[in-house]
Amino acid sequence: MGMILRLAPVLMNLPAMLPINPLLQLTPLRAQRGVARLLEIIWHDPQILRVESTVSRPDHISLAEAQKAKRHKVHAGDSWGKLYDQRWSRVIIPSGAGRWMRWDEQGEATLFVHGVPFYGFDVAHRGCELPVGVREAWVESLCVQAAVWHPDAKGLGVDGNIFSAAKLLRRDDEAWSAYHDLNCLYDWMLELRAKEFPRVPRELFSQTVQPALTDVSPLYRQLLRGLDTALDAFDTAGVGELRRELAKVYQSLRDPAPLSRAALTGHSHLDLVWLWTEQVGEGKAVHTFSNANRLMALYPEFRFAYSQPASYEAVARRSPELMRAVKARLTSGQWEATGGMYVESDSHVACGEGLARSFMIGQESFQKLTGRRSRILWLPDLFGFSACLPQLMNLSGVDYFFTTKTTWNTVNRFPYSSFIWRGPGGHSVVSHVTQGVQFNNTVSVEQLRAVAQQNQQGDIHNEALMPNGWGDGGGGPSEEMCERARRLSSLRGLPALQWDQPEAFFDRLAEKAAKLPALDGEIYLEYHRGTFTTQSLVKSRFRDLERALQLREASLVVSRGKPSADLDHAWRRMVFAQFHDYIPGSSIPEVYAEGLPELARLAGEQSAIAIKSLGAAKGDRCVFNSLPVARRAVIGGRVLDLPPLSGVKIADAVVRDVAPVKVKGRTLSNGRVVARLDIRGNLAS
Repeated sequence: MGMILRLAPVLMNLPAMLPINPLLQLTPLRAQRGVARLLEIIWHDPQILRVESTVSRPDHISLAEAQKAKRHKVHAGDSWGKLYDQRWSRVIIPSGAGRWMRWDEQGEATLFVHGVPFYGFDVAHRGCELPVGVREAWVESLCVQAAVWHPDAKGLGVDGNIFSAAKLLRRDDEAWSAYHDLNCLYDWMLELRAKEFPRVPRELFSQTVQPALTDVSPLYRQLLRGLDTALDAFDTAGVGELRRELAKVYQSLRDPAPLSRAALTGHSHLDLVWLWTEQVGEGKAVHTFSNANRLMALYPEFRFAYSQPASYEAVARRSPELMRAVKARLTSGQWEATGGMYVESDSHVACGEGLARSFMIGQESFQKLTGRRSRILWLPDLFGFSACLPQLMNLSGVDYFFTTKTTWNTVNRFPYSSFIWRGPGGHSVVSHVTQGVQFNNTVSVEQLRAVAQQNQQGDIHNEALMPNGWGDGGGGPSEEMCERARRLSSLRGLPALQWDQPEAFFDRLAEKAAKLPALDGEIYLEYHRGTFTTQSLVKSRFRDLERALQLREASLVVSRGKPSADLDHAWRRMVFAQFHDYIPGSSIPEVYAEGLPELARLAGEQSAIAIKSLGAAKGDRCVFNSLPVARRAVIGGRVLDLPPLSGVKIADAVVRDVAPVKVKGRTLSNGRVVARLDIRGNLAS
């Protein structure tokens, strides 16, 4: 009893604190609730905004035109438009309210401030902070599904685009930062938990028995203790103390010498046409570029890269002010224009001349845009890669090749991450393929672990290139991605992270070129194979234009004429049609309803000009060979020998000693080609 009396004063003088939690297996549930609590306190003081909109229309108009048009007041729940329509909305910004504007609409929209695209609204980008003093804003809305790859994306219904509300809110910046502090560690904890307990469902439910920590890694145990202690601080002292405790967790669990690295590059793959028409694709480019430009002002470390000069030209037409801002970012190095081609061309359907033109026009466009040529062939979404590409790359000054599409293989895993790709002529390029991730990455813990662990050449070059951002109208990267990049770098088992540009990554990889494995020939994709034959009329019209342009240029060579603007326009439109969701036939019918007449018209125009320029002596029936090689052809039932790049009278070109076709049993021969059929009528040899 005396011992108890002597200890009592000591116990009474202990500082007030929560007891150490002996049941750390309950910490994941507690952290889950902590994340939800922080989300609930970030946004407050919502104020509904007055919105006046123009009528929707299929032909897109500029902001200046919209400002002159009649408008009507819109209400929450209103639906409008047919697919691919556009409408403009004027939003009144009251004084004394919050500065964070939230736009809830089912489709895709772009916010204009002071007449310049400022932010892209979509399912992945719901709100942004308005500049001080703004009293009016305009929103361009497109009646098209936004962010098709986002898990929350929904297709439009029969009533069109549904407008829910426009609001102004205030943001608690401390709660915002605390949310990301806790949520990043929570996501990391979930990844570690899945590794510790592979048979336990990843989803957390409070009604489920949580596995005891009888045999787990010290890292997992320490992370749980750190989270539990930080949540104690949240309960007893608030958000500020939570952040201080979480900072200790980050500091103690960061790896001073990580074994892998990831070069993060902001990215937003954009199909110029696909589930939308060309003018909608242009609107998506404005939408995406405005988001990337704004993020660079908020996060100085952020880097963004985009290919396809066709998109830069579209943005310059639709918003010269935004294009001036993009050029400033290009000059500062925050933005990189790279990609090699004018558009991300299909490499199988187009002829070699067509592919060469995509490189030529693309490199001329990059030179005009940035003052230098692009050094990367950037094709994340192509449906297979022709063996001729390394040669065309070498000839056009492109040193490197990048894709993510080989992860779509249905049977055979692509064997390399970094390799030397060699064409049949011996031309080679340093190449990199993402493994474990594709091109809509979000800087999640799961993706970071995958890109590091599945880097097949990580023992040679411990760095992987990781493009991040929602594509195809998803607005590209987001603030949340930038916040995660700041926190997740070098946590134990995760790669060191740094925003960087793709060309710089490849320069570092090229230093290890001698140690990389080699791959020869075509890179075959075990998916989308049906696009070789889909939409035969599209391919026929496309081929007609290829031949017409070939004829036109050949006629210029023999007549010593000079190319004119109409020829440049025709080549650009033909190369645009090489886009990998156009010529393969994988786009919606509306794309071809617009495109087929254009291809036919251009082919007719170029053929007519070429034929007129060639001319012929009156009364002579002549034929012209537009190829730079001699050829034998059947024309009008007669076999003709045609000299290269020359015209010749038909009478002078007729071949008199043509070997007849002979049939013997199931064998056919003309003296040059022999074909044998089997008993079923199949070609045997």
